[in-house]
Amino acid sequence: MFCKNCGNQINPNALACLSCGCDPRRGNKHCNSCGVETNADQVICIKCGVALKNLSLSSDEGKTVAIISYLTLIGFIIAIIQHGSNKTKLGAYHLRQVVGFMVTGVGLAILLWLIALSMFSMSYESYESMVTYDTFISIISFIVWIGFLVSVIVSFINAVNGKEKPAPIFGKLYERWFANMFI
Repeated sequence: MFCKNCGNQINPNALACLSCGCDPRRGNKHCNSCGVETNADQVICIKCGVALKNLSLSSDEGKTVAIISYLTLIGFIIAIIQHGSNKTKLGAYHLRQVVGFMVTGVGLAILLWLIALSMFSMSYESYESMVTYDTFISIISFIVWIGFLVSVIVSFINAVNGKEKPAPIFGKLYERWFANMFI
């Protein structure tokens, strides 16, 4: 085995190179297999053919975490666990957006519940005024939840496409409010 930093031959079990003092597995100046000098852009060693960089065709740069985070609460928990072992900018971004959706969803549910609750405390002069108020509350609730659902769907599509675009309506606020989460 050769040190990737200085190219000197070392014991395969060494924790540090005796020549340069660095971790022998870190660096990109030399091939780990043959010790020949390389440059940072090389993917394989031109002398021995060993891969210099970890090439993974399944690397998704956080796209999986971003997508799974939108799929129910269990999906969100699984995404947090996956993100913990492989932190990516895209995954963290969409986890924060989902936290924002959860907070907004709970807030909207409480707000609409309070509005509907006020309906029960009102005294109606006639059955028609009660039906009118019920219809009004139902239409407002429907419009609010459709807007919320559209916002979630747009954000999910951004996750599928690997984009870090804020959700419509409250996305910019989510970026500010939850900026320190999932770093």
